[in-house]
Amino acid sequence: MRSLLALALLLTTPALADESSLGDELSKAELIALENALDEANHAVAVYAKAQLDFEDAKTFASVLQAHREHADVLAGLLVKHGEAVPANRWAGRVHSAPSLVDACRAGLEAEQASAQRQAEFLASTDRADLRAAYSAWQADATEYVDAFAKCVEKAEKKARK
Repeated sequence: MRSLLALALLLTTPALADESSLGDELSKAELIALENALDEANHAVAVYAKAQLDFEDAKTFASVLQAHREHADVLAGLLVKHGEAVPANRWAGRVHSAPSLVDACRAGLEAEQASAQRQAEFLASTDRADLRAAYSAWQADATEYVDAFAKCVEKAEKKARK
């Protein structure tokens, strides 16, 4: 999470970006992976924003939400950098509340475990340094999020037993 701002600057500022990839068209596989990654980030933003509203005392959602917003911004910036349109966010306002904080934390844990695996798949879709850097950063962050949500589950379960 800490390196996202630096990564965003690196990937979207032409003076700092890998000059060899500027203006290059993405392959179909790269475009699909990038659009899927953005869709996943947008979904996470919607889910975690809803959980934050529903369970105000769950600080995990606030920090992970901000990180996913930054991931979405980086991914959208990469689409623009490579001359592609940024697809509309299909998730805003379209997610449901979790029945409890325990359920919300468990869902976050499972989602981040799956996300780390999908980032590996996105990494396999390209040799481009800019895309690989974005996917690698997200994969590393997903590992941190897994730990954060595991603690969230533990705390929520303790609170529910009281």
